[in-house]
Amino acid sequence: MDSTHLKANANKHKYTKQEIEVETREYFDELNKAVEEDRIAHGKKPLKEEKETKEIRISTTDPECGFILAKISRKCFVILITGLQI
Repeated sequence: MDSTHLKANANKHKYTKQEIEVETREYFDELNKAVEEDRIAHGKKPLKEEKETKEIRISTTDPECGFILAKISRKCFVILITGLQI
């Protein structure tokens, strides 16, 4: 498998910002559940649940592409192309 980024036909200055919720892996959910049970067993208060969010940029021209901040000077919207190399 090989993948590369191609520059999208989108203006890097025309975008909207959107806040999305970061999904945690099932392992962390199980780990947090075990910690909560241990805290209850020791008479401690349960921890507050925090929802992790991050802000992403969505192009108004091409919403399917993503914004990349690579190296020092390369900041643009790109499309990820993945293919099988023989």
